[in-house]
Amino acid sequence: MPLLALTRSSRTSSTVFVIDQQATELLDAGLAPDSAEAQALAAEMWFIIEKYTHGQPEMMQRLYVFFQGAKEWSHQYAKMQKTTDKFLESSLEQYIKGRSAVTLGYNL
Repeated sequence: MPLLALTRSSRTSSTVFVIDQQATELLDAGLAPDSAEAQALAAEMWFIIEKYTHGQPEMMQRLYVFFQGAKEWSHQYAKMQKTTDKFLESSLEQYIKGRSAVTLGYNL
């Protein structure tokens, strides 16, 4: 799926919003990125990333850059994204390391 289609997909937007909401709940509960709950969320997020990028490193990089533009989104969502970014990045990093996967040259 081209990144442009991904950015216009309301289903994708709602999926990302739900993941951010779940991450916020985990943060509010005081759970760490390596907790079982955070790792389950990271697994779900990684599945979605692989689904939309077909595992192509270039598409993964473009998706990462897209989400770095969160500061330009609606104030409420941008605030949530800023709060959950580090938590989700850490959770994903630990999930990938746990799978012994290679990060393909970009930072999560």
